[in-house]
Amino acid sequence: MAEKLAYVGRQTHVKSPVRYLTSAIRDGFGAAPVATAPVAETLVRNAETGAEAAAQATRDAMISEERRQRGARMTRVRAAAAARTPTQRDADKRLFLSAVKDPLEREDFGRFGWGSALNATAIFAFWEDLQPGLFDGVQAGHAVVAKGMDFAHRDALGLRRPRLMFGPVKATQP
Repeated sequence: MAEKLAYVGRQTHVKSPVRYLTSAIRDGFGAAPVATAPVAETLVRNAETGAEAAAQATRDAMISEERRQRGARMTRVRAAAAARTPTQRDADKRLFLSAVKDPLEREDFGRFGWGSALNATAIFAFWEDLQPGLFDGVQAGHAVVAKGMDFAHRDALGLRRPRLMFGPVKATQP
């Protein structure tokens, strides 16, 4: 009530202070609310925006690193394929395509060959099996099968060990 009286006392244009006080009490006139709520909301919003920006920068850095690593692995795949004879390259492509069942993935591999981004995980697994240690020194990203993964895990991911043309693969289960 003292706040309402002080508010009415500060008003200079009022003709009837009693009616103005009655209206102030009835309609909720009073001292201007302290602007802490909008300031607090602004601070929270700015903190959230800063946190979102930091999280986005972290995501961008991770994506950039994964792209760099995938590019390094693709470069090694292309170099390994180029080092093989034309007959071996053709056999490698046919062997890889025999394991690809999805028509979209087959078409993408037909168009881009060993540079097919859609088949990158399977391509890396194929070449790691074909030439163990090919990707040593390149950190593995999330989508790449780790070296030394047993066959049960590869099968669970749909990545089977390719059958090589020059003899059966002997696998020992741990």
